[in-house]
Amino acid sequence: GNDAGVVMQRTPDSVRGPDISYHSFERLPAKEMPVGYPEAAPDLTFDVKSPSDSWSDLLSKVADLLRAGVSTVCVIDPEKEIAQVYRSHEPVRLIGVDGELEFPETLPGFRVALADVLK
Repeated sequence: GNDAGVVMQRTPDSVRGPDISYHSFERLPAKEMPVGYPEAAPDLTFDVKSPSDSWSDLLSKVADLLRAGVSTVCVIDPEKEIAQVYRSHEPVRLIGVDGELEFPETLPGFRVALADVLK
């Protein structure tokens, strides 16, 4: 199987683990899924905020993922029924429960209602 971790640094290894990550084949050097942690950062990651997660820890993780080269980071907060989408050098995009998750820059054609994700 493949791991969803994103390598922050090597020697010693430091890895952040999003709940879900998406790699396009264009980002993968061999154009195939590697064994273990991919060297290339994912195009898109998702994290679902649990009641025990603090926003400061999640925002630190978002910053780390963007610094590591992740194009788009999406944090979903089921309790508040919102999603926050982060991209480097862009304002955060807030999506309400009636909105749709779509990432045209990263995953063209993908679209899902946030309400469906929260079910």
